[in-house]
Amino acid sequence: MAEVVDSIRQIFQPGPRSPATSRHRPSTVNFAPPLVPTAAGADISLIALDMDGTLLNPREDITPRVHHALHRAMEMGVQIVLATARPPRSVRFYHRALKLRTPIISHNGALIWDERAQCVLRHSSLPQKMVKRVIDFARKRHPDVIPSVEIIDTLYSDHFGIVPVEAIPPGRRFSPDVIADMSSFLHTPVTRVMFHAPAATLDELTDALTQKFKSGFSLLRSEHRLLQVVAPDTDKAVALQVVSGWYNVPQSKVLAIGDGPNDVPMLRWAGTSVAMANAPERVRKVARHVVPSNGDDGVAVALEKFVFCAA
Repeated sequence: MAEVVDSIRQIFQPGPRSPATSRHRPSTVNFAPPLVPTAAGADISLIALDMDGTLLNPREDITPRVHHALHRAMEMGVQIVLATARPPRSVRFYHRALKLRTPIISHNGALIWDERAQCVLRHSSLPQKMVKRVIDFARKRHPDVIPSVEIIDTLYSDHFGIVPVEAIPPGRRFSPDVIADMSSFLHTPVTRVMFHAPAATLDELTDALTQKFKSGFSLLRSEHRLLQVVAPDTDKAVALQVVSGWYNVPQSKVLAIGDGPNDVPMLRWAGTSVAMANAPERVRKVARHVVPSNGDDGVAVALEKFVFCAA
């Protein structure tokens, strides 16, 4: 048995990692999955979980029933991967509370983060020159729009005013790490740009940006008052496919659970897809199954039906 374990470790030998202190010079590295056997014959080997509106209830808590279900799945060897629009710092508490060892799919897939080693595993970034052009265009069209920039796990802004609470999505109710002129921090590739504004403004801005720039980035809406700009061909599905490959889990054995429009790509990709009852109709239509809302332990219901009953 020891020889088998040693052979597996050699196959998944990690390469050099990008430490948190070098977060402005991210690189792609190899990842060594934990050696946890999956239950023989299990139909699901990896679960990708959205957080807000899915894993977390309306008070942003993980309920006891959901917590118990996740740990039961982990004891079976099922990998639990958090796939969220949140930055790593906003996921940290939950990742550690659940005692997860898996990478975090962050920024809607633009970043795959190793929380244990505090380093970048994969980073899909935007050129800083393009970011400046996009922000300048948005501000000229809508002077009241509030832009901010995430670079790995640091939030930057040049907005010195008070951002209305209703304009800030769940999990990101904190001040920018750096408030300064845009030119002072747009000197390195950017993980994502965020525009905060009323929903109608962002609807128009989405169309205008698409017509103006044609390509070069992807636009995502996870909240009505938040428009996100990320690298081309970046979404949770792309990142989930990468992470599943690291664990050697086929698409057919991946369960994805979500509630928002930004979850649609991974719901379409996963072998088993589940939407929460609180999800918009267009998201529920994409998923193969619907479970109770995030306020009614929907994640636990999904695991009880698709993981425990099938094992």
